[in-house]
Amino acid sequence: MDNMTDCLHGWVSTSSPQDDVTSRALYQAGMTVWKVGSPVSIVLGTVGNILIFVVLYERNGTRGGMSVYFTVLAVTDLVGLYFNLVPRWIKFTFNFDIKALHIVICKLTFWIPYSASTMSTWTLVVMVTQRTLSVIWHSKITEIRVVHRCVQRLVLAGHGDILILPFIVLLVDDVILIGEVTRSTREARLRLAVGSQQQIKAREQKAMSMTTTLITTSFTFFIMTFPYYVVEALTMVMVDTLFADAAVFEVFVVTWSIFTFLWCSHHAVNFYLYCLTGSRFRAKAWKVLCGCKTGFTGAKSTPGASLREHAKSPRDENCQEEF
Repeated sequence: MDNMTDCLHGWVSTSSPQDDVTSRALYQAGMTVWKVGSPVSIVLGTVGNILIFVVLYERNGTRGGMSVYFTVLAVTDLVGLYFNLVPRWIKFTFNFDIKALHIVICKLTFWIPYSASTMSTWTLVVMVTQRTLSVIWHSKITEIRVVHRCVQRLVLAGHGDILILPFIVLLVDDVILIGEVTRSTREARLRLAVGSQQQIKAREQKAMSMTTTLITTSFTFFIMTFPYYVVEALTMVMVDTLFADAAVFEVFVVTWSIFTFLWCSHHAVNFYLYCLTGSRFRAKAWKVLCGCKTGFTGAKSTPGASLREHAKSPRDENCQEEF
């Protein structure tokens, strides 16, 4: 848990009665974000991350490169959710600081969430970058070696702590992937201009499914986490101004609460993003949730599709599989 949480309580506890902000509307709104939003995020995140593992295990026993990444991401997100969000929820709701229980617990509440969040972030970076390299070079061996080597060098060189670096990498990757999706869709339409609409739709889904999932996941990560780091950076620069006036502090509290809550909650949303963008994942998740014994509809062939549509090229295997 970051020091800003302690600063908020410290300022409130030492402020004079006439400067008390705890009864003001914006301050109460900021606290409501934690008291109401946290339980919802914890429940949805717990269910979602567990279901990710269950769905991936049901599909292929968690074997395969991308499945391993998705599993690692789910585990680190679950740990990050509980060690980032739960302590803050307890402190703001019940006014109880679990760090005060023991020095070991205090150290763990700093080290575990930092490690989980860092690993979750760089796992996503590796996934999206690997996908980007695969659609550019269409070489699975090359992509794995290059990504692993680059990430390893960055972390070992001490650059893993640079907060802006993952956002830059993801932004570049997303731009490239969006361009590739657009180009692949255009080419599919041109090749199948005389074909049926079913063939065109099936081809587009194959070309965009996994890539769209990764673009959506990384973009959501950017939206939910980047504002938090901006607020943290501004706080370090403007700390005297923010804590000098009660009205300014009140606005700061609600702003910090919203963006910090979003940062904590990004660990809870991936399952729902996968269901939104991945047709096969969505169908399998529905099957797991409902306990259906019917066939997996996401794997059915498209009616009227030729054998040529089902014979995948190496590029299709690496870049255009359905998720």
